[in-house]
Amino acid sequence: MIYPEEQPGMRVIFLGEMSVSARSLLRGLAGLSDVQQVVELTDPETLPHHLAAHRPDVLLLDVGITEEGTDRYDPDHILPMIPACPVIALTSAEREQRGIRAVLQGAQRYLCVDRCNPERLQQTLLHTRDEHAFIDTLSGPNEAFNAVVEGLHDGVIVVNREGRVVTTNASARRLLGIDREQLERSAWSGDFCSIDAETGDPLQQFELPLQRVRRGERFNELPLLHHVDHVGDMVFAVSGHGLRNQHRELIGGIVSFRDITTSFQRSHQRTQQFDRMTQLANRGLFGEQLGQAVARAERSQRTLGVMLVDLDRFRVVNDSLGHDVGDLLLRETARRLQGLLRNGDLLARAGDDAFFIAIENLTSPRDAAAAAQKIIRGLSETFICAGNEIYISTSVGIALYPEAGDTADSLIAAAERATRQAKDAGGARLQFYSAAQAPYDEHAAELEVGIRHALLRRELTLRFQPRVNLSNGRLLGLEALLRWQHPRFGLLPPARFLSLLESTGLIHSVGEWVIKSVCAQLHAWQQRYGVPDLTISINLSPLQLTGGRLVEFVTQTINDYQLDPGCIEFELGDGAGSLQRPRELETLQALRKLGVGITLDHFGTHDISFAALDSTVISSFVLHQSLIQDVTENEKHQRIVRAAIAMADGLDIAISAEGVETPDQLEFLRSSNCAAAQGFYISHPMESHKINALLHTESLGGKIVEPQIA
Repeated sequence: MIYPEEQPGMRVIFLGEMSVSARSLLRGLAGLSDVQQVVELTDPETLPHHLAAHRPDVLLLDVGITEEGTDRYDPDHILPMIPACPVIALTSAEREQRGIRAVLQGAQRYLCVDRCNPERLQQTLLHTRDEHAFIDTLSGPNEAFNAVVEGLHDGVIVVNREGRVVTTNASARRLLGIDREQLERSAWSGDFCSIDAETGDPLQQFELPLQRVRRGERFNELPLLHHVDHVGDMVFAVSGHGLRNQHRELIGGIVSFRDITTSFQRSHQRTQQFDRMTQLANRGLFGEQLGQAVARAERSQRTLGVMLVDLDRFRVVNDSLGHDVGDLLLRETARRLQGLLRNGDLLARAGDDAFFIAIENLTSPRDAAAAAQKIIRGLSETFICAGNEIYISTSVGIALYPEAGDTADSLIAAAERATRQAKDAGGARLQFYSAAQAPYDEHAAELEVGIRHALLRRELTLRFQPRVNLSNGRLLGLEALLRWQHPRFGLLPPARFLSLLESTGLIHSVGEWVIKSVCAQLHAWQQRYGVPDLTISINLSPLQLTGGRLVEFVTQTINDYQLDPGCIEFELGDGAGSLQRPRELETLQALRKLGVGITLDHFGTHDISFAALDSTVISSFVLHQSLIQDVTENEKHQRIVRAAIAMADGLDIAISAEGVETPDQLEFLRSSNCAAAQGFYISHPMESHKINALLHTESLGGKIVEPQIA
């Protein structure tokens, strides 16, 4: 029987008994995505005809799946009939020796069908075909090529034009700790020598040695790091070049490598204490220097301050302007920090976009706070990198000796926890280490593992907080707020896990889930309660603006639920930063063109230019709760709020306030002509089924907050 051709792929001939095991294997074979055609044969005498007619990529030969037919399918008789096709011998586990004997007689490899799943079968078929095709393209006899490769003391890996591994020598398998069976599983090759040993930075896909040689590139003695199971990290000196056939056509490449771990570690022991990009001390050297500073502080009974300075949204710079510009920004940041510190203060690169600072002989915590404020202000000034104007904000975590710790490690850990608190609170601020927060931070690793499964396990949920029209007390809209119903820690707000979503890249999939869920809920409410003007605002991370498919997804989702785009608003929580980064601004302009609203959240806590507000992108902004909390006593905040409302009115931009918790705050906003407000005094965030009662009241003409009586 010949299975129908469904898609281009491999052509396979099976020669053997039609046993139950063989039938099961053939059904699995016919279902593989890479298999185009399967021809079943039981008569060896017809094999030459079918070889000529079908020109198979691989022949599967039954040499002992069952006891029957062993004489009919003797490899000594059949293998000479198939000189131009690779052979995989098939047997069972209890007759495995027959498969081994078939390989010795000329088959490329063997498989025990009762140990073989579809994935293993597909990997073996692909590897056998690729290896045979590759070796066939080489000029000169195969035996000579194999003899040279096997005789080399260095490890050797040969890849085909597509970058798939077709063969390795014994030295390579010994150095890498793999056997021939693992060779056919291509997963290991994607991690082969994927880290620059000198910098510790991961290589990009196109920089990997196996990818470079398949493109015909040549390189020599690159020190690259590779992790070997049961051994650990090893440093290899890696060389490579392309391989060409007798017609000078590129057919793949060859990589050779040798172990230089010991000599590399010895020669780089000192230089590894400094960061190559910024020329600052690295984390390890800083730890040593900080240990000495702790000893001095203990002897003198003086306070020592340790800071972790973290650049907010640095990833956005890399994504929008490229890694070269990001590297320039890090070097400029290092230089600026050196100018902001005193002689004798310790400065080091902590890794990625963060820096450590240690300041000795502090007289009080106020000194540390003043130094941190100086750093925040100094780094907020414009950076010019490769002709780009870049604005960044900074989060600073502060740990003081001896309150936060009495060792270098404990102070560093405390500063890191404080910085996470600063970033979770919105960034662009300083935060002293709080011992009360420490138990939560100890669970950071557990949260990072859990967040990767939260969406699939349906642990993420939405709450909705009403926003009311202050002139009539009617419901104006809702803000959708993401929550994580953690199985151990209970209901968590975004401050506990937003940074994890961003650092793991899950912000895109979770963000799309939020948008789709909000649109589905809004459609249901509008249909049920007849509230076509009801709007819902959704918080947006700047990283979502650089993902590449946000506009397309929003467009499709709004169309799917037949919504007016004007009923959806996106809130930006990082001030006007996204309006100053070209890639993000382009996405925001496309969203506005679609018809959705763009709201500037946290207004009053970031520097915002009139040009940004007059950019036609922003449709509304929200006064930050820090301005509202003491607005009835703080005259400065009163002036800021009234000025912001007047400015919004002049620019025809809608304005609302968040964080309203008292009737006096509400009355002040009313008297200042603020259009809308939300907060605990009006309503806590609620589950969707509790919003139904509000919408029922709204449909009957009821009010959530009574308007002021003249």
